[in-house]
Amino acid sequence: MANLAVMSGVGDGSDTTPIATLDYATTTNGIAVYLDGVRQLPSVDYNVTNQTTLTFTTAPANLVGIDVYFLGLELSIPTPADATVAKAKITTTLIHEHVDTTITAADSILFSDSTGSNANKKDTVQGILDLVPAAGITQGTVAATTSGTAVTFTSIPSGTKRIKVILSGVSIDDGGQILVRVGDSGGIHATGYLGSSISVSVSTAASDAITTGFECLEVTFGDTNNVLSGIMDLCLIDASTNTWIANGSFGNDSSTVQGTNVTGSVSLDSALDRVSLTSGGTPSDFDAGKVNIQYE
Repeated sequence: MANLAVMSGVGDGSDTTPIATLDYATTTNGIAVYLDGVRQLPSVDYNVTNQTTLTFTTAPANLVGIDVYFLGLELSIPTPADATVAKAKITTTLIHEHVDTTITAADSILFSDSTGSNANKKDTVQGILDLVPAAGITQGTVAATTSGTAVTFTSIPSGTKRIKVILSGVSIDDGGQILVRVGDSGGIHATGYLGSSISVSVSTAASDAITTGFECLEVTFGDTNNVLSGIMDLCLIDASTNTWIANGSFGNDSSTVQGTNVTGSVSLDSALDRVSLTSGGTPSDFDAGKVNIQYE
């Protein structure tokens, strides 16, 4: 205790305050008291009152040496009141070198079990977002179908449960099939479709088993004047197998009275993230109209 401040005195056998006033403000636990080298117990053998008065429970014996070592002032640190600690007072390295940063969908979040089991759970940001119902319908960007062989909508978010493919005045230059195809991160699927397409006019009806896409127009009606408008609904029925059900109805905007209904299903390798409008067989060029999607 060579570096600690010390006061010394001598007992007289009757005085319980042989050191009249301590040199430094302190508390009972802020000093170490020795009588002839034997340490005394705080709050048992002595107490400090008013920060400077040392009182012994029993007066030290006559000529007994008294040494008082100052250990430091005992402080009481209060708990801050609610909502009183500003962000500037908290170090950025408080939690595992945490700093404010932009999170991504692949980042993980740790949280507790809602059942009170005290079990910790972890999920990605995207996994948590998938639990939240979609906030309404998202409208895609309309695309012209006046040239080219396909229009593809990409970046459909994970967790989408329903998609509408909307055609307005769409036609292709050889009057052949118009198909809706879906895909995942591996690309657009051109096989694996099941279902049927039925087209009916005033005098003719034709049907086809679909395998390469959902047909908006049965190939039998190979009329270059065919101009289609209508809607196809795509609904997720089983997320574990990425299976989608299609149901669409289309009418001919030309002078030909004609309608097509298509129903079917397809299972993908992973979550759907794209939809394409194209022609069947050897791709033909679009020459009129526009297409868009909505999803939720």
